[in-house]
Amino acid sequence: VGEGDEAVEVLNYEQVRICRPAVARGRREGLALADFLRDPLTRKYGPAWYAAFRAAVAERTAIKEAAEPTS
Repeated sequence: VGEGDEAVEVLNYEQVRICRPAVARGRREGLALADFLRDPLTRKYGPAWYAAFRAAVAERTAIKEAAEPTS
């Protein structure tokens, strides 16, 4: 998205029916999608990018969990 120095690559998650069993297994095993995709993402973007990505995911997860009501 954008042009020149302002261009950024956007990654989107799309829920696809054929992947439902894998998503369910990941939930059962506590494996996040970001962890499952570690190798291909690291190959594409490099280890520094992946480390920053995981940190951003962890931060977003913490914010989301803090906002959820407790019972």
